[in-house]
Amino acid sequence: MNEIFYSYFNKKNIDYFLCLLISGIIFWVVNFFGLDYTYDSHLYIEIAKQVNSTNFFLVEGFNIKPPVLPMVITLFGEQNMVWINLLCYLCIQGLGVVWSRKITDRFVRYSFLIVLVFATPHILISSFLWTEPLFLSIMFFSFYLLDKFHQKNQPKFMVAAIVLLLFLPFIRFAGIFLIFPLLAFLLLTLKNKKVVFVSFLVLLFLISSWVFIFSEGFLGRWERFIQPFLAGRLSHIEFNLSSYSKALSSWFFPYTIDGFVSRLISITLMLIIIYRSSKKYFAQKGNILFLSPLLFLIYFFLMMLVFKVEYYAAERYLSIFYLLIILNIFLQIDYALESIKSVYFKWGVYFIIFIFALYSFLRTIKNVYFWYDLRSESVSSDITLSILAMVS
Repeated sequence: MNEIFYSYFNKKNIDYFLCLLISGIIFWVVNFFGLDYTYDSHLYIEIAKQVNSTNFFLVEGFNIKPPVLPMVITLFGEQNMVWINLLCYLCIQGLGVVWSRKITDRFVRYSFLIVLVFATPHILISSFLWTEPLFLSIMFFSFYLLDKFHQKNQPKFMVAAIVLLLFLPFIRFAGIFLIFPLLAFLLLTLKNKKVVFVSFLVLLFLISSWVFIFSEGFLGRWERFIQPFLAGRLSHIEFNLSSYSKALSSWFFPYTIDGFVSRLISITLMLIIIYRSSKKYFAQKGNILFLSPLLFLIYFFLMMLVFKVEYYAAERYLSIFYLLIILNIFLQIDYALESIKSVYFKWGVYFIIFIFALYSFLRTIKNVYFWYDLRSESVSSDITLSILAMVS
């Protein structure tokens, strides 16, 4: 047992611990003054208070928000949620490092690790009391287990992964847009269809039970989102396309040069990666990492149809696929480099990768400084107001 434990501290894993160390430092710089709150955050706090004071099945807040995060707040306390976010953030970053080992070219891999460590979308969602950190860590860990199942063909990995996936709609309602397409693809491609089919039925039962118990919230969402969709009143599609394409463009281009060209390039790049990775997934019959861009497209399309979203919210919603999309881009580059004979062309590709890694680094440093400065000013003003209140 000790040999297994100490084996993780050899030179082979130095990149793992270095990435987690830098990620942890960035996390604490951003969250030195505590997590930030939005309207959603306050709703989760209020629902957690209801969980403490009444019967679980009588919590009215579950008509508005799913139950997992309020229950986590109830169990660990609001003041300790920064530690939960830290654990989720390190889980996300750690799995990213593990998956980076699929990249064979050293320069490409280290560039990916720089992009991962300085991933603005991950830092953004980890600095608020939101569902995304918990959602993303559980989703990634289930993908890790499915990847293990693909490698070792042991059903225990698939069963554990699907059990975790069943939690996703109860962390974020939008998880339905992810898990149903994922289970459908697993049914199509895996030989052992029984476990997936049973999971599909269990999920339907859980969601139906939830709808039956908290029907008020479901009916409210039906009237707000689904009815306009079925009636053809989709006036917000153009608005959403603008918001999501702008958020997608910010992954690759500075906000100052956002425009039609940058958005077109970003969308075209996405479509190429979706095509090539999906082709790889169906060829290998089951490597979940290559399915993720196609899942992103389905998720993106359904979210765009159903929810009217501003740019800042679109950046938050798309963040759950940032790592998987960037990983697939770097994997496709890695595969392409193996067949490239021209040294000059290779150096051209390396230069583009370097520019992208540099952009990710500078973008995050700028945002971290901005967030830290903003929160320090907010705390200072709160302290000043408290002192003035005491004096007066």
